[in-house]
Amino acid sequence: MLTFKGWEWYGWKLGAPALLATLFVGYARIEDGQHFTSDIFSGIALSGLAALGTSRSRAIWRGYLPEDVLLVPTLSRDGVGVRLAGAL
Repeated sequence: MLTFKGWEWYGWKLGAPALLATLFVGYARIEDGQHFTSDIFSGIALSGLAALGTSRSRAIWRGYLPEDVLLVPTLSRDGVGVRLAGAL
């Protein structure tokens, strides 16, 4: 997450070192047998989505949804999901 948010706020000066640290830690965890390669890539993907969802511009959602529509995370006994909420 530091890699993505650092790159967004400070550019390559913080983003590049954070990326190198992320890759080094991921490689070390795989070599030590603590994680599979898929774990590392999944973590990077989830961090990227979380960073994208909390982007300071938030222009991502505005480009695809009308202003009166919200994406709402849901949690139930059946699982986790996302639903659209808004005025008709």
